Amino acid sequence: SFLVAAVPTTLSALWGATRLGAEGASTAEFTWVSGLDLTIAFRVDQVAAIMTLLVSGIGALVFIYAAGYFGPDAKGLGRFAATLLAFSTAMSIRQSKPSGLKTGSTSLPMRPPTEYSVA
Repeated sequence: SFLVAAVPTTLSALWGATRLGAEGASTAEFTWVSGLDLTIAFRVDQVAAIMTLLVSGIGALVFIYAAGYFGPDAKGLGRFAATLLAFSTAMSIRQSKPSGLKTGSTSLPMRPPTEYSVA
């Protein structure tokens, strides 16, 4: 199950490696909820490509190592592999600089506030 889970992280690392020589940043938008006209946009630049290669490459190595470390009859192996894959996916999404959630013509930025008020 770990070798199967290593496939998406390996493909993500290879994709990051192909983006290293690209000029400028690219943006991809995905429709999240079509009935509400919600889309999610991701921006990938050189730093995001390097981080994708780093995070996904290490993730793939962890999956390959875990495949050899755990015995085939260990309890909860599939659940652990799925949890590890979910964590790796979350880290890949986090470093790819989500540029926001768009609702029709409105854009809701996903940035931390610059100033905090203390009450």
